[in-house]
Amino acid sequence: MSRRVIRVLFFEGCPNHPPVVEMASRVVQELGVDAAVEKVEVTGPAEAERLRFLGSPTVQVDGVDIEPEARTRTDFGFSCRVYASASGLPDAALLEAALGAAASGEGAGAAACQDDHCCPRLAGAQVGATRGAATGALSASGAIVAGVLSSACCWLPLLLLGLGASSAGVAASFERLRLPLVVAAGVFLAVGFYAAYFRGSRCGDECHAGAPRARRITRAMLWVATALVLASALFPRYVGALLGSEAPQAIPAANLREYRFDVTGMTCAGCSAALEAEVSKAPGVASVSADHASGSAVVRAEDESVIPAVIDAAGRVGFTASRRKPE
Repeated sequence: MSRRVIRVLFFEGCPNHPPVVEMASRVVQELGVDAAVEKVEVTGPAEAERLRFLGSPTVQVDGVDIEPEARTRTDFGFSCRVYASASGLPDAALLEAALGAAASGEGAGAAACQDDHCCPRLAGAQVGATRGAATGALSASGAIVAGVLSSACCWLPLLLLGLGASSAGVAASFERLRLPLVVAAGVFLAVGFYAAYFRGSRCGDECHAGAPRARRITRAMLWVATALVLASALFPRYVGALLGSEAPQAIPAANLREYRFDVTGMTCAGCSAALEAEVSKAPGVASVSADHASGSAVVRAEDESVIPAVIDAAGRVGFTASRRKPE
């Protein structure tokens, strides 16, 4: 581990910096840490801003102010600095805590930025970190919305059917948007992962103490969004298994006949499942099997009275059915 540097910044004539230098030297000796105590006189406004001088005395460990709440301040200038202690000077506990944080790596990025003078204002870096987190969160949200809508051709007709509303034309409308919505979800995820894992600079998020936590939250959101998008995009493939089918009506096999129908408007397994669920409710239907790929349905029933019932059931879920002529 590199040697720690404790800087006591002051301006000429300030009577408070000598006891602070003594306190810092004593803490270093008592803790047995490898650290150098430096006295740095600030001579002008430009230097005060460059060194992030918040008044005399200002104490920094590896370029980071020992007072956590002061690290985002930008009111640099020449004044006597008063700390929240009985004497008004920084106490040993504050410096010890700062040394412990520096040893564990906390704030190291901010120190590097300040030492290289590439982040003259920590507030600007904080804004950058906030924007990065916002970009990731917005990307994750956009991906989820696009992913869920990409499977609306399957779940929306089922929802409308459950609510007793007409779903005519809904599946076909959303089916046309399915591919663009899946692509949009992928773009949102790509932007989010780029912002969370690849974008950034030495003087970006690293200069903000809360950035690592924000990045972790954003990355977790993106992975959750990815799982939700995949589940939504693949929904048409497994919705049929989730829905199952109605229990067949107990009709003697000897009394059953098979009727085939051409069905238009089905676009996925969810459409097939919705049609099967609705047709199976019709009186006299023993079984029904719908296939969206071929646009057909096979119904086993007692007699031809089931034909108009099947056509009506298909219309209720937004499809058009017609009896296929026997070959």
